[in-house]
Amino acid sequence: MVTLAGVKSSAAGVTIGYNIIVVGGPIYAGALTGSAKDALANLVFDQRAKIGVYGSGQGATSPENIAQIKQSMPARSDATLQNAIVVKIGSSEDLNARAQDFVNQLVT
Repeated sequence: MVTLAGVKSSAAGVTIGYNIIVVGGPIYAGALTGSAKDALANLVFDQRAKIGVYGSGQGATSPENIAQIKQSMPARSDATLQNAIVVKIGSSEDLNARAQDFVNQLVT
């Protein structure tokens, strides 16, 4: 089952039972927006679920950019976001190929 939900919607808070949860949105100054950070901070999910985080925006998609996104993610006492798969999707890239790579990382 797939549920698409805005990060501020009530459906986004119902994540128990999902194998994969993806949270994402635009990047500002290399960091996730407040709404994406709040969604990640408040996630309630099965510990075996994979978490994917993506940011979209201008500029490079280098390992340094990914590290900056990871640093902007909220700290959680359960440390569940440490293993999140994080990707930045730049506007000048082949978006379909980048999205496919992200999905492949989540389902393997």
